[in-house]
Amino acid sequence: MERIEYVSVDKDVLDFFKVIYFGAITDPMAAASDRAYRDLNRTIRFKNMPQERRDFLRQSVTALFKKEIPTLVEIGVDNQNSYDSWHHRICGQIRTYYRDAGIEFYYGQAQKWLNMTMKYLYVSGEYTFDGLFQYLHVPIDNYVFSIAKKELGIPQPTTAWSRWDDYNRQYMAYQSALRSRIRGYYPLRWEFKFWMKEARQLEQSNATATMENREKLWVLQDLQKKGLVHVDQYYEALERIGDLKNHYYDYMTTEPIHCDKELERLPEADYDLCCALLTMLLREDHFSNGSFGERYRAGQVQPILQRMIDLLSAGRR
Repeated sequence: MERIEYVSVDKDVLDFFKVIYFGAITDPMAAASDRAYRDLNRTIRFKNMPQERRDFLRQSVTALFKKEIPTLVEIGVDNQNSYDSWHHRICGQIRTYYRDAGIEFYYGQAQKWLNMTMKYLYVSGEYTFDGLFQYLHVPIDNYVFSIAKKELGIPQPTTAWSRWDDYNRQYMAYQSALRSRIRGYYPLRWEFKFWMKEARQLEQSNATATMENREKLWVLQDLQKKGLVHVDQYYEALERIGDLKNHYYDYMTTEPIHCDKELERLPEADYDLCCALLTMLLREDHFSNGSFGERYRAGQVQPILQRMIDLLSAGRR
């Protein structure tokens, strides 16, 4: 295994960055779990569930972590299979919490929550996971799909990670593929290094607009050909080309946002506004589950894609 390089850091500086990233860490487990939740919550379709009920479910998962993770660390595991069994059980419990509450929740979402919590507990210094670190799983997301394809030659799955619901045939099959091809690193250590490399490349790409119009066209045309697909694939397409408008509301003229009125601006919209309109519909679906599919069937999604394609084809942004 590659030697770990250690550096000395001013404790005040380290604590400052911890607070910037995790918030006030009075409860390290809750801080790690809440930060991990933010990495996946956009993939959860809450329908019209009240906020207090959503908070209860999130806190239930954190309570599960507070019980199970310290016990795992104290008792330890003898081998990879033992850790995998523990991981499967915890993911299943998270999934059950949400499913019993009437929310469609998948193993793909549960693994992201659990794996990122373990990662954050490690990077925050709360746990060293001695004797466990070599068994920890890689958190699966689009970054990892991209890295694994480029660095390891592992094909990207056709199903969005957040909609994986066969723990063994989807999730563990992918973890096994990673393990079989990673050399010189424990799996999570490999993810540390290559995730940061991918993030830097993506940031540089977004900042300098290095993705050519023809590449964006390919992604959008491919999405257009697929027809009505899950909203996650629209999210992923916009993220891939760097055009998901997280601050889409800055482009809107109505307050509160009136989606139908905003869509009337499409015929004169520039490329950035088109991206904002598409993001708006995706966010609408987050709060009103199924609305994106309804708008697609009503003919309100494809015209946005088509205008984006037309503008890029004409070299206009």
